[in-house]
Amino acid sequence: MNYIEVNITIKPLEPWHDLISSDLGHFNYESFIQTESGIKAFVKLEKYSENDLLLLLKEYSESCETNFKVKEIESVNWNEEWEKNFSPIVVDDKCIVRATFHNLDRKYDYDIVINPKMSFGTGHHATTNLMIEQMLKLDIKNKSVLDMGCGTSVLGILASKKAAKAIFAVDYDEWSVNNSIENVKLNNVDNITVRHGSEEELKGRHFNLILANINLNVLLAQIETYYQVLEPKGIILFSGLLEQDLKKLLAKIKQLGLLVKETKQKDKWIMVYCEK
Repeated sequence: MNYIEVNITIKPLEPWHDLISSDLGHFNYESFIQTESGIKAFVKLEKYSENDLLLLLKEYSESCETNFKVKEIESVNWNEEWEKNFSPIVVDDKCIVRATFHNLDRKYDYDIVINPKMSFGTGHHATTNLMIEQMLKLDIKNKSVLDMGCGTSVLGILASKKAAKAIFAVDYDEWSVNNSIENVKLNNVDNITVRHGSEEELKGRHFNLILANINLNVLLAQIETYYQVLEPKGIILFSGLLEQDLKKLLAKIKQLGLLVKETKQKDKWIMVYCEK
């Protein structure tokens, strides 16, 4: 089975290559490789649509300049490709996120093994890294946790390893759900439930800790639901937003009456720590 390789140049590169990669994932693209000038994205030949690609890149035309070249290639071993580009990441010298083929050089408090494929959440991205940093400081023992927009479920797995009582992981992307289930098994954790869907899956549930590493538009659309399912004195960690988006989120947080305890920034990305 042949593939289409789309080589996209992006100026400026940050933060748009991550956002464009994320959006391409919704158009059946199966793998991404970051280049010095942008990204290479791969999609099965029969699923490629130049019109979809043009419409997507047009949405970014006011923020960045993009150009692309397309070529047909033979079937690709994606496991081999991402193994070449995926290195372990260590956060605060306490937590390592690695793949099955990485050997441990020493013992860490939290050892998370994931097979990310095309799902987002390896720990390399600033938003995931910020979330892990904050989670390492929290007492999660016996807490009920929501991992919203779970991707690889790396955050939910960390919560489990920090002795959370139960984790409910949700993603609207079926590939991410399947990948999450695989990663949960890889880490031998038995208290994570993974669901395919969105905020409708939260009805009738309540949580002590909500992890929401999603884009700003989804956060704004769903934040009232998060507030409703958060227990009194519960914690929400928001990420997935850029520094220029912070005011919009803070306005909604203030409207709901959530208390902002801390904000952190890495590169151009923001994490917000709130309590109810």
